[in-house]
Amino acid sequence: MDALQYHYHSMGNPSHPILNPETMLAFVGELNFLQRLMSVGFSLFMKYYSNRVTSAQNVLVHKYFGKDYPPLEETLSKTSMLFTNADSVFHPVRPLLPNIIQIGGGTHLSAPKQLPTNLQKLLDDAANGFIYFSLGSNVKSKLLSQERLTVLMETFAELPYIIVWKFEQESLPGKPKNVFISEWFPQQDVL
Repeated sequence: MDALQYHYHSMGNPSHPILNPETMLAFVGELNFLQRLMSVGFSLFMKYYSNRVTSAQNVLVHKYFGKDYPPLEETLSKTSMLFTNADSVFHPVRPLLPNIIQIGGGTHLSAPKQLPTNLQKLLDDAANGFIYFSLGSNVKSKLLSQERLTVLMETFAELPYIIVWKFEQESLPGKPKNVFISEWFPQQDVL
């Protein structure tokens, strides 16, 4: 499902209701007059609805997080990047600014393979579940400063979960008991 028009507008991305109808309408192909009219009406309704909901959410935010918390509109306006669950192969083509990335909804996934026995046992025994932590292929955890490593380890130590961390060294001094490191994990199969 693609992002809502509200999100595109908040990022400054052009999104016309006739060319790019709201994703919830599920219109496909070129729109007839009635569909265009419905799309414009629905867009106006969603704009009104979003403003009403955001106002109500601001009241809740101030109630539970304090008056110092900025309005949600301000927080939304500071968003610098939007990842959408869309793919131009399956969704209508739309103009996108460089800060909006279509990640395509999982079409790259394959069926999971059997995990190594020790990893399967570790994950099965995780009573509260686990967190898979990896900085990807381009950023190496071993190159993080000691200060950042310490912050991560202190944070992980406070969590009630098993942490499976792709770490490019065999050892990590000061590693908490709930953290398990390896130079490689079969990420797709683990998840």
